[in-house]
Amino acid sequence: MKLDCGLTICTICVGLVAAKQTKRQAADPLITKYPFIVAITHNSNFVGNGVIVAGKWILSTASVFANTPDTDYQAHAGSSNYLQDATVNGIQRVLKHPQYNPQQGPGNNIALAQMNDIFLETQLLQSVDLGINDVPTASTTMATFGGTAQLQEVFNELASDEACIGQLNDEANKRIVQEGLAYCMTLSSDYSVGPGDLGAPIMSMDFLYALYADGFVATRIAIYRSWIQSTMQENP
Repeated sequence: MKLDCGLTICTICVGLVAAKQTKRQAADPLITKYPFIVAITHNSNFVGNGVIVAGKWILSTASVFANTPDTDYQAHAGSSNYLQDATVNGIQRVLKHPQYNPQQGPGNNIALAQMNDIFLETQLLQSVDLGINDVPTASTTMATFGGTAQLQEVFNELASDEACIGQLNDEANKRIVQEGLAYCMTLSSDYSVGPGDLGAPIMSMDFLYALYADGFVATRIAIYRSWIQSTMQENP
């Protein structure tokens, strides 16, 4: 693991360990820009997005993993069309944040999934850089399959001030933004967010700042950095 610190932003770079890749494809602009994104399926049905954080680990929102058993999930990586030319890796187990309880509210909506095999690092398949600074606002892009087979890019803004909170409809979502667990997300286009965007990475300056959760809120990443690191270290 390598720690890079710039003037204003520090990032954790978790390298991938070499392993097998099932297929290869010609480079596509979006998968080249977002080589860490994965499409997550359950019994071959698309359920959400995620990112590779280490050779055998992916990160997403806990709400993506609502079904059982964990072993029925798969991650499709390395392709702008997850149904074609993707590296498919089965999930061994899902570890949700210990304070995630959807019956009590949408807070702590984050989970790690341990893969069966180690992903092979290529130009189209790499680990994401986790942003360390918990910034209050950011101009960002969201990479998402959006419930389709094709990767898309959506421009948006993250915020956590009272103005953005006032625009949210759900009181529970307002509360987790006020508590610093999530951001409000405002779209810069006419894209319609939906269940197919769950777990989508929200990026700024090539660093992961949030994962789309639901209802125009996104789980903040920096505050969960220690949990991400310790969970992977304690579960080799």
